[in-house]
Formats: sequence, C-alpha cells, structure tokens
Amino acid sequence: MGYLGAFVGSRRSVRLVVLGVGCLALANCSGGAGRIDPRYGVAASARVVEPGKPVPKGGGVYRVGKPYTVAGRVYVPEENINYTATGMASWYGDDFHGRYTANGEIFDMNSISAASPTLPLPSYARVTNLRNGRSLVVRINDRGPFTKGRVIDLSLKAARQIDMVRAGTVPVTLTIVRVGTPSARRIEDSSPSATIVYTVQVAAFETQDSAEALQKNLERRYRDVTVQKFSSSRTFYRVRVGRLSDRSSAEELAKQLREEEKFDPFVVRLN
Repeated sequence: MGYLGAFVGSRRSVRLVVLGVGCLALANCSGGAGRIDPRYGVAASARVVEPGKPVPKGGGVYRVGKPYTVAGRVYVPEENINYTATGMASWYGDDFHGRYTANGEIFDMNSISAASPTLPLPSYARVTNLRNGRSLVVRINDRGPFTKGRVIDLSLKAARQIDMVRAGTVPVTLTIVRVGTPSARRIEDSSPSATIVYTVQVAAFETQDSAEALQKNLERRYRDVTVQKFSSSRTFYRVRVGRLSDRSSAEELAKQLREEEKFDPFVVRLN
C-alpha cells in the first residue's frame, strides 16, 4: 500500500493507498478502507493481520513504479544508486500495523522498515538523526510520506532507534545503501510475467453469478480477488485471491483463508 505521511503537528501518520500507482493493496480494512480522502485522492489499504498476531515476513516484489500524483504533487520513482537527501523524517505505528505495503509486504511496526516516495521497493538506506547523530540502516518497502519537506517515514522501532518518537518529526540525512533483496524478485512494470506468481484458489462455481458474488464479498477483506473461467467438458468459474511472488507467502494466505473464512483453499502457480 502506499500511504499519506503524518499530518503537520501530529505524531501519527495516516497510511493510505496511492491510487493510480499500481499499488497492491485495494481491499477493505477497519476504519474506512476504500474511501478516498478528498484532500489527497487516496484510500486506506487493507489490514490483514490483527493486533497481537505475528506478522508474516516476505511476500513482496521488487518494484520501482511509474510517476504518480498525490495532492497535486508529482513523484517520480527511480533507481538512483547515488541517492542522498536531507529533510524531515516522521514515524508511524499501531494504526498501520498489519496493513499491506506498496510492494505487497505487510507492515510491522516492530521491524526496522520505512517508506520513501521515490526509492525502489525494497531498498536499504541509512538514516541519520541530525539532532543527535544517531543512525541506522532501514529497509524501505512502502511509499510516502507525502507531506512537503519529508523524505522518509520510519516504523516505530526504527524511530526508537534514533530517538525521535517523542519529537514526532526530526531533520535527517538519507543515503541509499543497497537496492533490492534476493528474496524479493523483480517485476518490471511493463512485464507482469517476469517472475513466478502464486495465487490461492478458494472455490469454483458452475455459474458466473455465484462466483462474482463471492468475489464481491471477499474484496471487502482481501486484495486481488479474481474470477477465472475454465472450460473442459464443463465450464467452471474459479475464485482466486492474491498475487504473490513466493510460495511461502501464498501458503500463509491460504492458511488465513482456511482459518478465517472456512474455505478449503489451495495454492496455484500462475506462470
């Protein structure tokens, strides 16, 4: 999911999906998912892990993205191995814990992670608090912040490491260290089949109306819910959930669908 950085004067960020950026999280979540904030043209991403439950690791894809606009400002993601910036950092925590990030991972406020408006997802960057000199390397896996002058939004744990939680925002320097990770396979925007993609099949129907009714219901809680027609001697309409770049994440989603929705799901490789 993408998101909107913390409002000026607030210590909490408002984490939202950037519409039109090819973001992955478009499902419902508690607190008004899917409703576009007219001030920013974005909507909240899905909460898929409830507070207190373990957050699955991985499952994301490598993504740079195309130029996009939020609140009238144009952002241009790019691979720039010489990237460095000075600006303000903010942080976010429990309000966004367990929600999708823009590259398909799940935000964990207790991990060392962050969001950038333009750096590749994932990438690694060193953040230095200019007020106290404290520094650490964070893993960037989301988009934002979108408040003027801000260059990065840190997870709660990362913010604690550089002692900025109480201040809410601090001036920082940001320098890219590394782009990508072996566990995040690259997906070019113009070539969606460039990596292995998995999904989870939850049901199959003989009538399209039944399949689409289930699709509509699941879209309130999950992203990337599709209906696919399959014909052999008979025609069926398969209902599938998710597009994931590794099998372990797909198995986690299948487990969630089994436990919470009482389906008998199975993982399908799409390519």
